[in-house]
Amino acid sequence: MYNALRSIIRRCNKNSSVVLKPFAPHAFRDTFASRAIRAGVPPNTLKEILGHASLSMTMDLYAHVSQGDKRQAMEKLQEVSF
Repeated sequence: MYNALRSIIRRCNKNSSVVLKPFAPHAFRDTFASRAIRAGVPPNTLKEILGHASLSMTMDLYAHVSQGDKRQAMEKLQEVSF
């Protein structure tokens, strides 16, 4: 699979002004899982889709926190009156 992906990247780089850096097929899984979490897919459901034995494995590997996520969390906290 990795060689096929490298071949596709090389072909794309020949025909485009944008140069893609090589990456592993796992990047697709990582992107899917991270976006699923951001889209609101329940973590337990995602765990089952990915075939993980534990929820902690799913969350540790794929629940990346972006700057935007942190900003949204802080904005929600500002709405709470103390």
